[in-house]
Amino acid sequence: MSAKIPAWCTAAVLWLMSASAFAQGLPEAAPSGDRAQASQGAAAAPRRTARNERSSSRRRGRRPPSLSVGFANGGALANGVALREDHLVRHLPGRPHHHGTEELVALIRRAASAVARDFAGSRLTVGDLSDHDGGPIGHHASHQSGRDVDLAFYVTDARSRPMHVNDYISFNGQGRPIAGGNVRFDVARNWSLVSALLDDPAVRVEHIFVSTPLRALLLEHARAIHARPMLLVRAQLVLHQPVRALPHSNHFHVRIACPDGDAQCVEGVRPRPRPRSRARVASARQPRGRATAAPRSRRGH
Repeated sequence: MSAKIPAWCTAAVLWLMSASAFAQGLPEAAPSGDRAQASQGAAAAPRRTARNERSSSRRRGRRPPSLSVGFANGGALANGVALREDHLVRHLPGRPHHHGTEELVALIRRAASAVARDFAGSRLTVGDLSDHDGGPIGHHASHQSGRDVDLAFYVTDARSRPMHVNDYISFNGQGRPIAGGNVRFDVARNWSLVSALLDDPAVRVEHIFVSTPLRALLLEHARAIHARPMLLVRAQLVLHQPVRALPHSNHFHVRIACPDGDAQCVEGVRPRPRPRSRARVASARQPRGRATAAPRSRRGH
C-alpha cells in the first residue's frame, strides 16, 4: 500500500516548477561593473555617419575636423584643409587662398579626377578658396567660411588642343574669348566637370555661378550627348548667373551646402542692410521735442 503524499509537498513541487518556467523566460541578468557599462554603450551607440567616423579618427590621431562657421559672406573657417597641387590640380597664379572644409577639398579632387578619367591628361586650375581661418579676403564678397571655390574653365587652342591658363579668360555664348584670341571654351570638359560636381555622392553643391550665355552653352551640350534627365534638371537648378554681382563669364564659382555636423554653418548669404530712405534719414536727424518752423510761402513770380 503506497504512502499518501502530503498536500503541502504537492503544493511546494508545483510552486518550484512554475518558478523555474518563469525564470527561463527572463533575460540574462545584466553584467555588473565595466561589463555592464560596455554592454549598455554598445546597445545605445548611434549609427555613425562617414563624417563622424573621420572626426573620431582624427581626434584619436592627426588633426581635428574642419568646421564651416556662419554665412559664406560673413563667417569663418576652423581647422581649414589646404588644397595641394598635384597631377590633377594646379593653383591659378596670383590666387593665394587655398583652404577650405575637408568636404570641399575632397570634392575638388574627386571632380578633377573624374574629368581626367574622361579626358586623359586634364588638370584642373583652381583659384581662391578661403583663408586658413576664413573671414574676408581680397577680390571676394564671400569665400569666408570654407565652402566656396573658384574654378578656371578648361580651355583649348583654336585646334582643340588642351591648354592651361594663368589668368581667368572671359567667354561669350559661342565659347570664344570676349577680348579676342585663339583660346576656346572647352564645353565637353567643362560639362564633365559640372556633372562630376553634381553627381558627387558625398557633398551637395548649392550653387555653381556662371554667366547666362555659358550656362546655355553647357546645357545645350548636355542635351546633345543625352545626359541623364535628372542630372539635366539638377544642372538647370544649380547653374545660374549671380544677382547683383559680376556675371562670372571667366570662371565657375562653386559653393557647397553646409557639411553634416557643422552646427554653426548657415546656408545662403547674410542679408545686406536695407538702405535708409531720405525721409527716414531726415526724420532721424530732426531733434525731438522741437517744433518745426512752418515753411515760408513763396511769392508769385
